[in-house]
This record gives sequence, C-alpha cells and structure tokens, in this order.
Amino acid sequence: MIKLTRIDGSNIYLNHMNIQWIESIPDTTITVMNGARIIVKEKIEDVLTLIKNYSKSTEHSNFENSVHLFPKQLIKEEGNDCPKT
Repeated sequence: MIKLTRIDGSNIYLNHMNIQWIESIPDTTITVMNGARIIVKEKIEDVLTLIKNYSKSTEHSNFENSVHLFPKQLIKEEGNDCPKT
C-alpha cells in the first residue's frame, strides 16, 4: 500500500493494485476499481514514483518479477500475438 495525503491533510493508505486511473483535473484525482474518486495533494509523478518504489520493495509485485508464476502457455512470445499452445 502507498501512503498519500488527501486535500484536507489526512493520510490515506491505498492499495495501488486497485487504481483504475490517475488524472490531474487540476488536483491529482485517483479513480479506483469500484469507481470511487480520491483527490490527493501529491502530483501524478509523485504517485507513480511511490507505486514504483513500493513495487520494487515487494517480491512478485510486478509482471517482470512474477512472470515465472504464469503457465508458459499464457505468456506471449515477442512478435507473436497468440499465446503458446
């Protein structure tokens, strides 16, 4: 989870895996998978840095680290749009 600051100054801990998108309209607005919107003080670039740093600090948190967890037939080969069969 990443720690962010709401506009009112209160802290929120957000599971970055639930983020659907992030916008700057003009405040940084995070829309999560259930449709809720969270407005935070951090800039988009700062939120992305927090996500990147958190992902690096946790094992198997991104595709590059967890590719070995997927069955071989579900992984696309470079230049091939079809999964291996």
